[in-house]
Amino acid sequence: VQDSRHAARSLRRSPALVLLVVGSLGVGIGATTIVFSTARSLLFPPAGPLSAPDELVTVYESAPTGGPWRQVSFPNFQEFEEGVPALADAAALRIGVVRLGESTDGERLIVELVTGNYFDVTGIPAVLGRTFDPDETRIGSAEALVVISYEFWQSRFEGSADVLGQILLFDGRPHTVIGVAPPNLVSRLLQMRVSAWIPLGIPGGTYNADTEELMNRADREYLVLARRAQGATLADVDGQLARLAASIGERFPELWQDDRGQPRAFTALAEAESRLPPDFRMVGSLIFALLLVATGLILAIACSNVAGLLLARAQQRSAEMAIRVSIGAGRGRIIRLLLTESAILSVLGASVGLGLTWLAIERGAALPLPGTLPDLAFRVAIDVPVLLFSLGVAVACAVLFGLAPALEAARGGASASRLRGGTRGSRGRRVLVSLQVAGSVIFLVAAGLLSRSVGATLSMDAALQTDRLAVVNVQRPADVDPASWRTALEQELLGEPDVREVALATAVEISPFWDMTSAEIEVPGREDPVWVPFNAVTPNYGPMVDLDILRGRWLDEGDRAGSVAAIVVNQRFVDAYLPEGDPIGRTLRVERLREVSTPLAGGAVAARIVGVAETVQNTPLEEPTPYFWASLDQFPAALIMVHASGDMPGRVAAGLARQTAGEVTIVGPSTYAELFDTTTIGQRAVARLLA
Repeated sequence: VQDSRHAARSLRRSPALVLLVVGSLGVGIGATTIVFSTARSLLFPPAGPLSAPDELVTVYESAPTGGPWRQVSFPNFQEFEEGVPALADAAALRIGVVRLGESTDGERLIVELVTGNYFDVTGIPAVLGRTFDPDETRIGSAEALVVISYEFWQSRFEGSADVLGQILLFDGRPHTVIGVAPPNLVSRLLQMRVSAWIPLGIPGGTYNADTEELMNRADREYLVLARRAQGATLADVDGQLARLAASIGERFPELWQDDRGQPRAFTALAEAESRLPPDFRMVGSLIFALLLVATGLILAIACSNVAGLLLARAQQRSAEMAIRVSIGAGRGRIIRLLLTESAILSVLGASVGLGLTWLAIERGAALPLPGTLPDLAFRVAIDVPVLLFSLGVAVACAVLFGLAPALEAARGGASASRLRGGTRGSRGRRVLVSLQVAGSVIFLVAAGLLSRSVGATLSMDAALQTDRLAVVNVQRPADVDPASWRTALEQELLGEPDVREVALATAVEISPFWDMTSAEIEVPGREDPVWVPFNAVTPNYGPMVDLDILRGRWLDEGDRAGSVAAIVVNQRFVDAYLPEGDPIGRTLRVERLREVSTPLAGGAVAARIVGVAETVQNTPLEEPTPYFWASLDQFPAALIMVHASGDMPGRVAAGLARQTAGEVTIVGPSTYAELFDTTTIGQRAVARLLA
């Protein structure tokens, strides 16, 4: 206590030094704490209401490209019961989006479709009512029941117990509420907030889960969460999964091969390691590890700066230290006094750092993002682990920058030169300054290189002219004629003063929403079909985005409903699936059309290739993929991406906002440039932090 009082009095006499030291430490500790708290929230989400999560595992199939982390097809999941006795029970689930109410204009809700034993496997009890009974959730005869989330119950029903037995319309179909899930139960897909849980296998299907879809072994859309049998280890599960994979490969050799011709595999991960998609977690861990190293080195530079200042101060206080020695102060006593000063400065620096962390969290939460993203459960906060981390960093800083000055000050006795306050050069100070300059140059070069890399990414040539485009999505009502609705919509939008041209599509190609629609295609010469993203567009879409046609023609007004379906494929599609001969005039069987994973109406279509277009680079970080364009009249959809062009895209986006006020939107209203920026948000954040 005495040392603390003396240290405080001593520091009050040097306010400029205190400001410099506390400011340097505040920036260093703040940057490190911001990265730590964000990484902890994003990469290590809590288990939530799961019961005994250490007994749970998540099972994955390998991806077409060979990666181990793809979801599982439902028929393969069904084989776990007999093929993997190390699993006591297993549940399957998939994410879905439904409309609340009778109309397609109703509110869009994120739901999970689950097997009837999902709540039993996870050990999650209902806080009101009950969960599913296996007898009422058998595949093919499941009842239309629903367990709603606690948050949905509070917001829509104000926590009333009368919710049990009420009817909710999902996509116009009645579902009976039987229970309420506990708070903070989120999806295992990116920790999205879920409004309800619906059983799989309801007759007629709910959100892509009819019997035909469930039995499709090539439809790998189901996440499997299982509980280990008593005494079984993760190694036991992996061994039995390997034997089951070999068995499936023998029975279904074509379906069990990836794009490289190699057999697929199953992989089991502990529940704690699979609360996020493993690919996302691996990439995120690498990014945050690099950021922690970077901010740690920045903190080290700050500490060396502080150490240099305190070394200079220690030399200026040589007379004071000599007097202390002359009246009996030992070396340990002086070191303790000066380390106490360092500890006070560290605590003040940590307080400033926590303030900067809080400010960054508050500002970050208020940053607007283009488009409407799903409601994620990630919430960065300053909690006990963050406070302990900051305290640990502060203690480390106190030792790191305080020990050298303390040793310097305690060295030597009460010599005449020290009593006169004489100073001498310090090799330690010269070393510290050299390290600071070297570290700063390294960071300046790294920030410059990364900024240049991000700049090159942002200037990517996507092969589309999008400088003057703005986009918004609208929902076409189900009870109107698509052609007349399209005409009326185009006329309304063209009435805006800044809108020059309007085209409709089902995807926004240079953005995270480039694969909004997809289809299963039977390619001649391949036994198993392939999933290919596509864009159903109006004829003026190609000229508007200046898409270059390499062979054949673009879609025209003659490609209408009732005529032979026409499609334009990209060169990557030709290289991957039709390398031999001329693709123009070839007919492909197109079926299982999906809009954001929701099945579209209509059966299989025989589509003729009328043109080959250049390959579009959809996002900077992904390789170009096989893709095709079709006529919106021949492939009608409900979720429409309105593309409008004008000289000032910001004003065009404002016009779209006025015309679509009140619409439930996933995309926009925003410019194409804003949407493209979302594809590089990670690199730009890292570059800005380093800068």
